[in-house]
Amino acid sequence: MKIYIALFLSCASLMGADLSIHLASTTRYAGTNKSTAFEMDVFTRGGQTNLVRDTRIKDGALVARIQTFYHHGFKVAMFVEGPKNNQDFEVEPGSPYSVRFRLRNPRESDSAVISIKANAAIPRGPHNFETDEGLISIRAKDGGIVDMFACTNGVYYPVESYEILDK
Repeated sequence: MKIYIALFLSCASLMGADLSIHLASTTRYAGTNKSTAFEMDVFTRGGQTNLVRDTRIKDGALVARIQTFYHHGFKVAMFVEGPKNNQDFEVEPGSPYSVRFRLRNPRESDSAVISIKANAAIPRGPHNFETDEGLISIRAKDGGIVDMFACTNGVYYPVESYEILDK
């Protein structure tokens, strides 16, 4: 009986865990006529940071967008975008997780590099994973999906927890 009580108490915190997504955003302005904007968005799920998006815009044009993906405190991957649609995707070496990355041109049926737009709105689920422009899934070593991020207009955002559990 003591084993069951200990097991219940050790799992009790998980039963009440808040797995919803929280967003903290800050924006700073600099330059002549405050023409440069620095936007920082930090997404958390269950108290853990899972996406940090750093966007820099000057005179209305994208200078850089750095989207860094985390899971359980580990930096897993980074998507960097610059002017003229320059894009880099990097997976963190030595990470205990694997990453699957997909881009899709919404106007075509096959995967392709897409054009990115700055200052996009953040849509909320449920998502159509067949038509989202991009999808990043973070997987445990056994192949199970532990986190997912959908993309609209070049901006990644975490999908809701129930959508990950359905996959």
